[in-house]
Amino acid sequence: MEVMEAIAQRASVRSYRDEAVDRADLERIVEAGHLAPSGYNKQPWHFLVLTERDDVRAVGRAMASDWVASAPALIAVVVDDSSRFWLEDGAAAIENILLAATDLGYGSCWVGGGAQFNEDSIKLTLNIPANLRVQAVVTIGRPAEWQQHEKRPLSEVLTWGKWA
Repeated sequence: MEVMEAIAQRASVRSYRDEAVDRADLERIVEAGHLAPSGYNKQPWHFLVLTERDDVRAVGRAMASDWVASAPALIAVVVDDSSRFWLEDGAAAIENILLAATDLGYGSCWVGGGAQFNEDSIKLTLNIPANLRVQAVVTIGRPAEWQQHEKRPLSEVLTWGKWA
């Protein structure tokens, strides 16, 4: 799949088939996150991959989310917020993860707010050190359905030159 095709096809998926995600595919997906750009090359991230049903369900409970609990795999993106650009670096890694998942035929969803609002519970569930942040949890799996959402036309969001 070409990059622009993956970008156009990517959508947030919240309903998955009951089908395991291949370990080699998960490693490729995480590798894409690992290869993301990083301010001053600090790479303040760590990726926790969960595929055991009990672990995934526990994170879903920590986030108070049944649909997260039903995902075949989760990637928790954990960052060191002492790095100046941790938020941007983590976001770039997450976007790469989403695009790699799409490229491999998986659906995914970036769950940021749920992770941040329930960060203490997630950290406790996953034994994440207190000095690190859970930036997001990304669900991964074969989509039960793939919904494309209409994007605004480029002409509505693109301005050449100064703001008119």
